[in-house]
Amino acid sequence: MNRLLALPLLAVVLLAVPAGGEFPFPANPNRCDSSGLPLGCIPLPNEMSGGAGSCNGEKWKYASTNFCTTDPAVNASPNELLGVSGMSIEIAWRLETGRPDVLIAVHDSGIRWNDGGDMSQLRKKLHLNSGELPAPNPVGGCHAPMGGDPRDCNGDGVFNTPDYDGDPAVTDVNGNGVTDPEDLIILFSNGVDDDGNGYVDDISGYDFFEFDNDPFDEVQYGHGTGEAEDSTAEANNGGDLGACPNCMVMPVRVGDSFVADVNSFAQGVVFSVDSGAAVIQEALGTYNQSKFAQQAIDYAYAHGLPVMASAADEDSWHHVFPGPYVHTIMVNAIADFGVPTEPNSWLFLNGCTNFGGNLQVSVSATSCSSEATGRSSGIAGLIVSAGRDAVDAHTLTSPLTANEIRQVITRTADDINFDVPGGPAGTPPSTGGRAVAFPDTSRYATQAGFDQFTGYGRINAHSAVAQVLAGQIPPEADVTKPVWFQLLDPERDGPFTVEGRLAAERAPGGYTYRVQIGYGVQPVES
Repeated sequence: MNRLLALPLLAVVLLAVPAGGEFPFPANPNRCDSSGLPLGCIPLPNEMSGGAGSCNGEKWKYASTNFCTTDPAVNASPNELLGVSGMSIEIAWRLETGRPDVLIAVHDSGIRWNDGGDMSQLRKKLHLNSGELPAPNPVGGCHAPMGGDPRDCNGDGVFNTPDYDGDPAVTDVNGNGVTDPEDLIILFSNGVDDDGNGYVDDISGYDFFEFDNDPFDEVQYGHGTGEAEDSTAEANNGGDLGACPNCMVMPVRVGDSFVADVNSFAQGVVFSVDSGAAVIQEALGTYNQSKFAQQAIDYAYAHGLPVMASAADEDSWHHVFPGPYVHTIMVNAIADFGVPTEPNSWLFLNGCTNFGGNLQVSVSATSCSSEATGRSSGIAGLIVSAGRDAVDAHTLTSPLTANEIRQVITRTADDINFDVPGGPAGTPPSTGGRAVAFPDTSRYATQAGFDQFTGYGRINAHSAVAQVLAGQIPPEADVTKPVWFQLLDPERDGPFTVEGRLAAERAPGGYTYRVQIGYGVQPVES
């Protein structure tokens, strides 16, 4: 009788193991760039296929070359960044692909556990809280590596759902064709806060919209799932490709869409910090704002977590929270024009994305500021990982602070400056003789240095990671008074006080500083 019962159970366990993908995805100095060079290099992930002129999303967005650019004039234009289409992520992977101990917390609509395609991209990447789970007990025993996590039964270097493959106690309860974290939530929730952190059965994220331990996107909106894939989807599985393919992800449900209560977001941020997250990812538009939300962001900031925030998607300058809060790193999207144009530029402001005075960088993305937030959160994960690697190598004495991460991102960005007439950079896009004509069109008024449309420029993953691994960490600067968007009129109000924090703890020779003031939303840098 026992033998007969064991056979179908074993069959269920075997069916619950999806194929494909590559996790962990190792960094390798011999990995190809987007043009396929150098000769004999290790190919890029299969998600980055496609030739010149027909490049898919990840191909052009992650590129460090002009391989996807078909316009020779663009390739020759410094204003067009010499035709380089993307954020140099693919060559950043020569140095850093992320670490499983770098956890990105996605605050959004939750996760679609029931979608087998989504789970094929995220199943291995979803965070598990070992303090709320029994140890895996697979048939044949646990083969954790010596000195590693004793729960890493398959020996891949990370504790995740696949470590329960072959465990007779774990089956596909939700019926999506694979075992996934929701199966563990259903099977092992016991109503007890086993790890004593104040959140009962927080096995894989949490739901602050319905206040339970299952961040399931029950309305199937999918926004949060897409966000997780943009930052952390597994490499070489033919689907999406996260910017940080070795980082882990934790779903924190704060609404049933990207429209949410800011206080639910704030609760999620506190939970994420206390759960060991390394990056806060939010592509929300809240219908309110609160002091609690700013305090939660400050809590993350004080614990070293960058808050990667969406500028939102109304092609406008107005404030959509949480993005405009202090201590966020707000991003928007740049892309090609969406239709064949001359010049064939990759630096047009995406027609749906917002802009403004506290925008930090622009991100190569087609799905508005939401995708920009996901991709940049993955890049932040690479930067955090590089910082931890530098500590392990004794290049740095401590992990990066949130302000240092911001400084690295902005100082290594590729400046977008079309404030120079002449050539393809100084002309509006045209159809090049095609049938459909544009109305009067011109570029947004970007300029050297900071501007409200592209911040400090296009984020450059390779430059940021390389700088961190070399131990070249910029000083910290954080102006706390006047606060963001406080209006000042020196003629009317007279003198005012500037307060803030300066630090250069990694500079052995000390530092000097200078305070500058400019007028308007994008003063010209002197």
